Amino acid sequence: MEKFNYVPIKLLYNEEELKITPEFENSSYFQYSLQIMRENIIAPLAKGLNKDKSLNVWKDIQPSNGQYVFEFAVKLPFFLPAHQKKDEYIISIHKQKYIISNRHCEVIFENKPNEFYLTHYLLRDNVAETFKDSINQIIMTKTLVITKFTVKASSASEAIEQNYNIWVETINNDIQAILTTLRYNLDKGYYLLPECQNIEVSCPVYVVCTGEKQGRALRFTSKMDAYSLKSHGNVTSDISVLENYCNNVTEYEMSEIILSKANLFLRSGDYSLACILACMACESILSYEINNNLRKLGLSNSKEKDALNDLTFSQMLNLISYFIVDMKNDTNKEIIGKINSMRKTRNKLIHEGKWIDDTSKHIVEEGMKSVVEIKEIITKEK
Repeated sequence: MEKFNYVPIKLLYNEEELKITPEFENSSYFQYSLQIMRENIIAPLAKGLNKDKSLNVWKDIQPSNGQYVFEFAVKLPFFLPAHQKKDEYIISIHKQKYIISNRHCEVIFENKPNEFYLTHYLLRDNVAETFKDSINQIIMTKTLVITKFTVKASSASEAIEQNYNIWVETINNDIQAILTTLRYNLDKGYYLLPECQNIEVSCPVYVVCTGEKQGRALRFTSKMDAYSLKSHGNVTSDISVLENYCNNVTEYEMSEIILSKANLFLRSGDYSLACILACMACESILSYEINNNLRKLGLSNSKEKDALNDLTFSQMLNLISYFIVDMKNDTNKEIIGKINSMRKTRNKLIHEGKWIDDTSKHIVEEGMKSVVEIKEIITKEK
């Protein structure tokens, strides 16, 4: 039987000094303790609202040589692994540099309950000394993923409104790549990394703007889910329906379950896994339909397995095209073509190790949509 006892958390924390590099020196999140107001967050207005036509944040910050630098810090809901026992390290993806920090924290003062200071753990006492206040609580932020974007603009508000969602998508996609490579390279014996499918939904995002001077740090989101106080989703099914599935009583259509997971990966920016799962779902749909047609032609249960065992994905597509779907219809041809393109992309991934990036994202998106459409067509053809 396991034995439990109280453990002082401070003893578990890494007090090792941070080795300063130019990247850390030039990061606002390592240079300063950033004041964050709890009650304030910047988010898109609901459709139809135009009370404030301009965001007008950082209005006192003028561009430096016509440019602004926006430094993002995404707060993950878990810790990323240390690298060679270091809790801060840098990963470059394409031309984007990411600082991974496992030692940032939120410092809350006795006399300032409506705000906190985002700072490095080793600076916590310096913050209290600077503000001449006693610390009420320190909350570790788990992992911060920090990166910068530079853009030309006439105002900071214009720059953030035009580029925020694009930048967040870039960060989201790169975080999926970071998670994948860290998971693949984890030392043996360590726990697997959890997923973080969509930072818009799961993660608070801090942004610091710098032009001729530095502006204050603000919290942003393009979706309020990361800051929600209640659930926005709803399931109308009876609890027994959910329980029956969890207890393997109810059989669900496997292709639907796989496709829903593929959609999750697609939205999170993991196009490779989305492609693999979408192809699996399509093969499941085609196999089921071919099997049904063969049974109508007199295939016995004993011969069913042999008939389908050696069929490849491309052969299934050919069978569907030649014998089940009307290929005189141009729409049907286009749908089959898009599925085939996704299949070829999957093959390059599996056989040649060609990871799917933004340039091939549209192939996966169109292929997944076509999988749903081919299922509808097949159903109508019956």
